[in-house]
Amino acid sequence: NTRTRLSKYQLFGGMGLKDTEKVILFDGDCAVCNTFVQFVVPRDPNNTFVFGSLQSELGTKLLEERGIPCDLNTVVLIEKNDFHFKSTAILHICSHLSQPWPLLYSFIWVPAFIRDFCYSTFAQYRYLLFGKSEICWRMTPDLKKRFLESRIDASSSLYGDSWV
Repeated sequence: NTRTRLSKYQLFGGMGLKDTEKVILFDGDCAVCNTFVQFVVPRDPNNTFVFGSLQSELGTKLLEERGIPCDLNTVVLIEKNDFHFKSTAILHICSHLSQPWPLLYSFIWVPAFIRDFCYSTFAQYRYLLFGKSEICWRMTPDLKKRFLESRIDASSSLYGDSWV
């Protein structure tokens, strides 16, 4: 199932995330995934999305705490009470971007098993086709605020409940 209910407490309790923010977890080693995040950032005028790597300690912890399987072959979108994988996640992300990208959400009517077959096939060969990302981002202070790791108070434990 690409969507599962989460309690508001589980996701937003003590994390420093606004109810309107959505978390995108992506494969930090994937060139395509990094390019997708770089595509989303300038097209997200309301700063709806916060980003994190699936491989990061924090990304892994977020998945584990919510019972979401860790699969590096998918992007994960965590919303207030839901989470989405694969093509459903991409379509939900596009629905929040500036025009014309929300029009892609109309593909939600295509059955998920068809969309996800295409997504999974592409994901299986993405390293072969595009390689791994070896380029580090140049983080401006504004961009850094959009990443989960920057929201942790340096004095708090990753496993504590303190978030900036």
